[in-house]
Amino acid sequence: MLIQAEEFITAKATLSYLIHEIQRINAPTLQYLQRDLDRFGHSMGRMVDELLFDVKSTLLFPFSSLTDIVPKIVRDLGKEFNKQIEITIRGAEIEIDRRILEEMKDPLIHLIRNCIDHGIEKPEVRRENGKEPTGLLEISITQESGRKVELVVRDDGRGINRERLKDSAVKNSIVSCEALEHMGDEELLSLIFRSGISTSPIITDLSGRGLGMAIVAAKIDGLGGSISVESVEGKGTTFVISLPLTISTFRGIVVKVNNQSFAVPTLAVEHAIRIKTNEIRYIGSNPFFSYNKANIALVNLADALKVSGHRPKQSVDYYLSVLIVTLGYRKIGFCVDEVIGEHEGIVKDLGPQLVHVMNIAGATVLGNGQVVPIVNVPDLIESALNTQLSANAFQQNVEPEGQTLSQQRILVAEDSFTSRALIRNILESAGFYVRTAVDGIEAFQFLQGDQFELVVSDVEMPGMNGFELTAKIKSDSRFNRIPVVLVTSLSSDYDRQRGLEAGANAYIIKSNFEQSNLVETVQRLI
Repeated sequence: MLIQAEEFITAKATLSYLIHEIQRINAPTLQYLQRDLDRFGHSMGRMVDELLFDVKSTLLFPFSSLTDIVPKIVRDLGKEFNKQIEITIRGAEIEIDRRILEEMKDPLIHLIRNCIDHGIEKPEVRRENGKEPTGLLEISITQESGRKVELVVRDDGRGINRERLKDSAVKNSIVSCEALEHMGDEELLSLIFRSGISTSPIITDLSGRGLGMAIVAAKIDGLGGSISVESVEGKGTTFVISLPLTISTFRGIVVKVNNQSFAVPTLAVEHAIRIKTNEIRYIGSNPFFSYNKANIALVNLADALKVSGHRPKQSVDYYLSVLIVTLGYRKIGFCVDEVIGEHEGIVKDLGPQLVHVMNIAGATVLGNGQVVPIVNVPDLIESALNTQLSANAFQQNVEPEGQTLSQQRILVAEDSFTSRALIRNILESAGFYVRTAVDGIEAFQFLQGDQFELVVSDVEMPGMNGFELTAKIKSDSRFNRIPVVLVTSLSSDYDRQRGLEAGANAYIIKSNFEQSNLVETVQRLI
């Protein structure tokens, strides 16, 4: 039936083309055919739509065909572990692609086993903790926006032990101790989906090997879905799985980079927005922007996909088109040349010869016959995290305004004589004119009497510190367009956030300080 549907679609496109040609010819002898052709075209369109609807309907099955096995599994595991469990299932009447249901059987069973083994406590332990002796396991299914289905598996058990999770991650060389210190709770919990991670103190036939949750995540990613986890110690754990309604059709945002088109799955795109280049900030050499009170890393899609080419130069204050793409806890903004629009079509495999092409999951055909590659989101996120941006990644296409590098003036505020001299020498060696101030008060006085393209400031200074100086510059309409770079020894997330809230455009830690890092950041911002 799918083949017949594609033939009907092709026939419809051919018919539309013929009608267009008849209209262009506008020959009086063909006018009488126009009415019949229009009528035939409408009839053909209805036939195609009805056929596609029938094809989709034959593929959809209710979730109950999968969840009917759950109560027996819960009863058997409850007896095995001497635990009392009450199971609740909601939304089982919602329909989804039969092939997705078949693929989700093993992941769902594993999640249920995980909740019973790791999460729900034995009756005596629950009583000691002030809980009812019977644990609760809830499975709920809801349909969102007609395009995806959300499956939630929740228990009211002990929750995820974060200390065991950290120990397992370090022991298995998944992350370093230093990296763990900078992780947020959401990122930390997502480690359970990494191979080799387990919070179980012993290895059993059900758990402890650190493979199950990694397999679950890989299976869901392969279906075009995503999985996330929330957990409160002593209260329980919630797994949230987002799945496409069907895998027979594809919805994607078509974008253009370096004169090449790509389709990004709509399910993975949180927002498509435009930002100004002066909204881009830097932590060290890493660019990011703020959106909905969140700091989002920024990467050129062309760089992540390794697409060669060159974009035309634009004015200094040009806008960037950005797709905010999410996968689990990860969220990255991808800069594109143009967002063409949303497309719905059928996914085409690349064939066995191209099955291992990095970043590409398949292809789809647009209405004009153009073949467009479909981006593989997990691969893309991984590529983005490994992408090293050039020094002018987002400013290389900006037209200069007639000012040479040697004319660009930088103000440096630093109370330490040694650091002040070092920064001045680095910037002057790069061709900049540099004036120095011993604290924030003197720096602001210099700003009022002279013109500068950028300010480099320490944070810990007498009189007026770097945070206060930055806030004062950004709140004054005369100077708020001047970029501010904070170079400081304060490396905590709290201090970094204070700098960003004050309006700093870049935040460089002195312990990670490198000459090229400072010059590179300054060149990006000026």
